[in-house]
Amino acid sequence: MKFNVGEATRSWAEKSKIPIYFSQQSTSTNALAKEADLDENSPIALFVTEHQTQGRGRNDNQWQDLSGDALLSSWVFQMYKDPQPILSCMVGLAVYNAFSLTWPYLNWSLKAPNDLFLGQHKVGGLLIENLNQGAHNRFIIGLGVNIFAHPPLATATDLTTGLASYSAANASATNLSVGSQEWQDLLDRLLLELSLAVSNGSQSLSNHQSFSILTALNQRPGLDEKYLALDAKGNLLTSKRSIHWSEL
Repeated sequence: MKFNVGEATRSWAEKSKIPIYFSQQSTSTNALAKEADLDENSPIALFVTEHQTQGRGRNDNQWQDLSGDALLSSWVFQMYKDPQPILSCMVGLAVYNAFSLTWPYLNWSLKAPNDLFLGQHKVGGLLIENLNQGAHNRFIIGLGVNIFAHPPLATATDLTTGLASYSAANASATNLSVGSQEWQDLLDRLLLELSLAVSNGSQSLSNHQSFSILTALNQRPGLDEKYLALDAKGNLLTSKRSIHWSEL
């Protein structure tokens, strides 16, 4: 049964004892997260809204949403060391891990630097910002994911459509849906994965993390050329070139 994504996320946060800032409508959750007066002793805070009037993507692109049908959130972590540039790669991997572990039979992948893909279409996006506040940093992970409906864009999809497509193609997989329990499981996993990424955010990538990121990137259908390596500075290497993650 379809549920309200924002309300369900607020309920989960309250049960999980996570400071939650919820609104029916806002300009953007990242803007609220940067302006809010937060408790510096709380390691995490979560901003969620039903609808964004000025939702932002990378390079000032607009994030479009349908009220109540998408996860519109900003996850705020307090960091007491400067984050490494490579942390954006690790956050992307964290989101990919959370969704692919919750629905492992779907074709998830990453598109550098900030998109979550389901099959050949974008289902979610990240906008990462860091606010330096003297002795610590307010690390903001803006995450928007289409759950029950997607904007009228040929390049977009949503989780429900992905589940329906999988059911249609697999006779043994019937009545797949996004239920309240699956949603709680996803948020539990997402909190764990993001927390692990941020806790290691002042360190270099391990070989295992590099391999996992490359795997998530190379699974995307229609990729022009495979990525062969990701170095500690965030340079992605192909057979023809080297390009930094932030320049993609």
